[in-house]
Amino acid sequence: MSEKSELQDKVKRQVEYYFSDVNLPKDKFLKGKVSDDPNGYVDLSIIISFNRMDQLKVSVEDTAKALESSEILQLSEDRQRVKRSTPLVELGPFEERAVYVSGFSSDASPDLDDVRKVFEAFGKVLSVKLRKNAKGEFNGTAFVEYATHEDVEKALAETDLRLEGSDIVLVVLTIADFKSKRKSGEIIEDRPPKKKKKKDGRDTEGDNQPEKDEREFVKGLVLKFEGIGPGVSREDLREIYGEFGVVAWVDFSRDEADGFIRFAELGSAEKALERLKGDKKEIGGKLPEMSILQGEPEKEFWDNVFLQQENRRKRIDERKRQKRFGPQKRFKKKRKRDRDEEDFEEEEEDDAADAVHPKKTKFASDGEEDAREDQGGNEDSKDDPMYSGDPEATSKKGASVDETRDTVPSTTDVNETKPDT
Repeated sequence: MSEKSELQDKVKRQVEYYFSDVNLPKDKFLKGKVSDDPNGYVDLSIIISFNRMDQLKVSVEDTAKALESSEILQLSEDRQRVKRSTPLVELGPFEERAVYVSGFSSDASPDLDDVRKVFEAFGKVLSVKLRKNAKGEFNGTAFVEYATHEDVEKALAETDLRLEGSDIVLVVLTIADFKSKRKSGEIIEDRPPKKKKKKDGRDTEGDNQPEKDEREFVKGLVLKFEGIGPGVSREDLREIYGEFGVVAWVDFSRDEADGFIRFAELGSAEKALERLKGDKKEIGGKLPEMSILQGEPEKEFWDNVFLQQENRRKRIDERKRQKRFGPQKRFKKKRKRDRDEEDFEEEEEDDAADAVHPKKTKFASDGEEDAREDQGGNEDSKDDPMYSGDPEATSKKGASVDETRDTVPSTTDVNETKPDT
């Protein structure tokens, strides 16, 4: 296979994964984009901005060419959008469709293509999840997810599974056997810190310490301006920049000279930058410097957005909890057996999330929930960087690809993330 054909195969497999039965139902961002279009199409410009696709360095045209042979995806007539052409199929429980595999060398992560080729001999592999230890390093084990339980039985029946060129025989267990052996101590793992359930139902990491937010985002949406004149308001800025696309958020305080404009759609920031610089447009009587955030400054901007959004949610959830239950009460501890079962379910959810993207995916749906809270009379709406004040902008804003969870079923280690609805 030529290098070009190999790249096209990777692109097709990755995009098909985004729209797959295992990913799309859990991918809030991508599912939201599908719902936004009456025919279910999603712009390829959004798809190629997801982290896994960004790593492949392909254009919209390259992606469209790669998807021509897809059996589950359909391109629009202008080849700028893509949708799923077959209905979603409801999958059975993860435990019944997946196997636990050990025996890999922990010195280096195996190539996902190599792992997939071994296990595809027994059925369609939906995803391969390389597991990590407490240090975030590959621990020599993996979860391989099939479409059906029958495929799992076929894989379990094989006693001599090896990666190509390796003499090490891989050990394959059902998820139930893996749970049992781990509980009895036959399998001991140096596992990452467990997520602890808060009383409001959300998760936290470790010993109640703030967890660094690793949610993903669509790149190229934020334009920074520096050196505008006095007396300019947010409304003025929204009107000026709104000519070039839907403005999802204006990060600016009156009488300051610098700020940020976050657009809802790709291409708007570039259009505004090019036009305003070319026209030498003054704002407040001064000609500002403008640039599109990239790299670490862009990541820091989004980290702050996510942090403010989470703080707002906490306030809303706390008010709801107090309204429903009154002052905080003590609850009995769960039995150890219940906690053990909950731990595994939690890990399974994490694996599924890591396997998706734009972890490519989550942010747009979250914003829509925030907007509904605001319509219900939430007094904190203007403090939320995800709230635009414009229902249309709110529904179209950019988002993270919590994963998505962006699992690459064949070519890329999902654990080495960061966009991909």
